[in-house]
Amino acid sequence: MGNSNRLWPSFFKNISGVTLTAIAVTQLPIAKAEYNFTYGDLSGSTSVLVGGAALSTKGVNFGLGQIDYRSGENHGDRADWFETFIKPKLELKYDLNDSVKFFSGLSFITTHTSGDGDAGGYTRGGDGRTSWEDLYLGAQYKDLSISAGRQSYVIGNGFIIADGHLGMLDEGTYWGDPRRAFEDTIILRYAGKSAFSAEAFTVTTDKHMGHQKLSGINMDYNSTYGKLGAAYIHVSDTDSNFQRTAPKNGMNVYDFRLMSMKLPGIDDLTLDAEYAVQRGSGEGVEFKGNAWYAQAAYTFSALPATPQITYRYAAFSGDDDATDGKRESWDPLAKGYMERGAWVIGDITGNYLLNNSNEVVGMWKAAFPITPEVTLGAAYYDFDLDKRNYYGTAVSSKEFADEAAIFADLTLTKNAYITLSYNQVKPKTAAKEVFGDKDFSAFQVYATYLF
Repeated sequence: MGNSNRLWPSFFKNISGVTLTAIAVTQLPIAKAEYNFTYGDLSGSTSVLVGGAALSTKGVNFGLGQIDYRSGENHGDRADWFETFIKPKLELKYDLNDSVKFFSGLSFITTHTSGDGDAGGYTRGGDGRTSWEDLYLGAQYKDLSISAGRQSYVIGNGFIIADGHLGMLDEGTYWGDPRRAFEDTIILRYAGKSAFSAEAFTVTTDKHMGHQKLSGINMDYNSTYGKLGAAYIHVSDTDSNFQRTAPKNGMNVYDFRLMSMKLPGIDDLTLDAEYAVQRGSGEGVEFKGNAWYAQAAYTFSALPATPQITYRYAAFSGDDDATDGKRESWDPLAKGYMERGAWVIGDITGNYLLNNSNEVVGMWKAAFPITPEVTLGAAYYDFDLDKRNYYGTAVSSKEFADEAAIFADLTLTKNAYITLSYNQVKPKTAAKEVFGDKDFSAFQVYATYLF
């Protein structure tokens, strides 16, 4: 899958390395197979999700090689590894009366990595652990609900907030990390029968993402032609070692989006767009980052198998002077993987090389549902830098790399899913100056079964 929050080269925070097509656990196109039960006013469900991945990469980091994050040792430009996980889950709901309900959820995840460890060097063979994932309580009164604890939270399509965890080091499963829950959450939600919904929230990322606290308000409105959304987010309490390398305390984020928009008379065309800015100041740093994208997807409904073609242009600001007291580069915060190309952009580039900052990328994607159970597809990404530097290292060109991919998604049964993909990245001038001139390729298989 893809780890949506990787580490930056040199100080490795929030970012990058290499790899493949990701299928986020919460987005798997499989039927739910949990066991449902009712005992009076108490109801609930249980399930067990198991998954695994086999990965083989060549030309790692364009030939520079797999650098072990802990020791700095170079293990060569090839890495082969396996990742596995198991996630039991229990959800409960108690109906006090017609207006008042209580709910809770708990789950834990056991992970393991074997082989060479991931191509970015963030995990080794033998890494893995068991830890809590969901652990929350909540109450609902009519259209209002409040919940607190460890839980997942997503704004829009995950452009800014979706993933509260970075799997690395002894936790294992860097690439296919199934953990997504935020820590120390409080979410107050209004979701009635009207077209309007809103949340006030505070969520905290895990230690590998600096324990950054994200607090704010999110609003959505479902119109006849699509969904309109807006959010305000304030960033605070980031750990000091992360704050020194990627300052963000005091940052205010303003986000505006249009999702699944339809134009009258063109039912096969779907439009999406989002624009966000990072402003404010804190601890001697002024924030001036921005990011946006525009996307068009066209489904050929009159053709057999209804193929779909998608184009998206996305831009994330960079910074050409890290010493002027202004941070103009976009901070990806807690963006997450939601589907192929969003928001791990490029299965190799988006996991190990770039991380939605100082980045401009055009994406073409085609998907062909051969049968209801089988979809074949291809994707192409053209990556440029916004400013002529790679995480502070000067380069002579903004041209970074091109990535191409082919993939197959298979629903074997209502509970079993598998995806296969092959990706290849060709370096351009900037990547060659920082890394090397070899093609960076990856083959991967990822499968899940829901009991």
